[in-house]
Amino acid sequence: MTAVESMTTTHLRQAADESAARAGVVVRVARSNEEIRRISELLAEVWGTPPAASPGPRNVLTAIADTGGYVVGSWADDSLVGASFGVTYLDGGEPCLRSQVTGVLQPRRGVGEAIKRHQQWWAAEHGMRRITWTFDPLVRRNAHFNLSRLGARIVRFVPDFYGPLDDGLNGSEATDRCVVSWTSPVHPGPTPAGNSGDLLRDGHGALLTADADGTPVLHGIDAPAVLVATPDDIVGLRQARPEAALAWRRSIRTAFSLAFEAGLVADLVTLDGHYRFRPDEDRR
Repeated sequence: MTAVESMTTTHLRQAADESAARAGVVVRVARSNEEIRRISELLAEVWGTPPAASPGPRNVLTAIADTGGYVVGSWADDSLVGASFGVTYLDGGEPCLRSQVTGVLQPRRGVGEAIKRHQQWWAAEHGMRRITWTFDPLVRRNAHFNLSRLGARIVRFVPDFYGPLDDGLNGSEATDRCVVSWTSPVHPGPTPAGNSGDLLRDGHGALLTADADGTPVLHGIDAPAVLVATPDDIVGLRQARPEAALAWRRSIRTAFSLAFEAGLVADLVTLDGHYRFRPDEDRR
């Protein structure tokens, strides 16, 4: 590790410790089979599945932990309130961490960020500058957290990434996902640009909007930068109005596909839940 890398790792460790202190938790790698069991059961609880169908199967977590991989719990005294696991891989010869599942029991403010900051430090400590993960573009709070709070960048959109999961969060819908990349050192994320109306008045186009009753309406790409709306609460909509949730899934899939095919990237989310897509400056 070079002197610069050592300084970066020290800074990231300090940021992780401060984030955990604000949340009132300690984030640490699993130390025993019992802790791995509790992590698996917590993830099952968060995802609304029986323990045997946990998104973090105990045997998989054990194998990851036994080979030096990333399996952590977030502890408030003796209570496990959050957990995460990931796998390491090579991308063009560069070691990276894929954060596969992260879950937090509600209500625990700040725990999710504490886990992500711990991931960032752990990855740097193990020679990894980049962490990737996926999220559902329909879940507005996750979009705000990933893009605006952390400063991660959407690099791909993949329809039905995992196939149907049929759990308490996703239902039986297709699992369309954005893949995001988060690098160290990380620059602050973009500040949310007010509401969508501010950007529309500033010359942005509207690729996907919602009509008066909340139905998605798809438009064309008619400006260099365009906005894509999201529903207020997709999880509640799936339970109360599954047909409306499916309409949003299909509309978001089309809008994101059109935007990426046009060479645009999503660089922020407005306060009222619209993605902004604009030309990818890195390709110029």
